Amino acid sequence: MPHQEDRHQDGQHQGRQGTLVGDPLNGLVVAGNQGLKDPNFRSSLRDMHENNVPLVQIVENLGLDGDMSPQVRRILEDLDPAVVDGIRQAMIDMLDRQDQTMPLACTVTQQQLDAGTPVVVQVVTTDNKRTVQATPSSGT
Repeated sequence: MPHQEDRHQDGQHQGRQGTLVGDPLNGLVVAGNQGLKDPNFRSSLRDMHENNVPLVQIVENLGLDGDMSPQVRRILEDLDPAVVDGIRQAMIDMLDRQDQTMPLACTVTQQQLDAGTPVVVQVVTTDNKRTVQATPSSGT
């Protein structure tokens, strides 16, 4: 089961082995970032976050579920409500800034997901900017 935290942190983890789930080349990330260029997509995304629509349902409602792996679906479904709230705020902040890239920093590879490596999802704040961070668990 993934471990989640919502905490403030000054550093960012960097890692490059295999295809990163949050890598700009990951299908769901590519599709989501592409959608952020569309004002209707952005408006729908904001409305769903403001109305507390479950994260998996948001992905489905935006038509991106074909790009979501079973592992990512399970991680999203298992997130602690406090982490989900942090993700919502990070996304709304991103929309308020008119950014067109999801606030995601992920060092988890598809190979790690396939192997069942536990994932830690947390929302970190650096320079007053919230970022959703997903990292392989160190086994704690």
